[in-house]
Amino acid sequence: MTSAPVHPLADARKRANLSQQALANLVGKDRVTIARIENAQQRPSLETVSKIITALHEKNVELSADAFLRPIKVPTTAQGAAA
Repeated sequence: MTSAPVHPLADARKRANLSQQALANLVGKDRVTIARIENAQQRPSLETVSKIITALHEKNVELSADAFLRPIKVPTTAQGAAA
């Protein structure tokens, strides 16, 4: 069994030794928002992207804005059709 690919934000956050909650506090968002971004369930605004990149940069961890261009996961129903 292979593991799911890790979102570049999750990787960068871990390299910065930040929890989702700590990063959320730094950028003025809640932990659930950070989790949704990392799980490709939500695309952040440009303002949020800028705040995340700045917060990571202050921890000497670089992350490109391109990392946020991943497709959003569309939830499916039990029958497998898009909701």
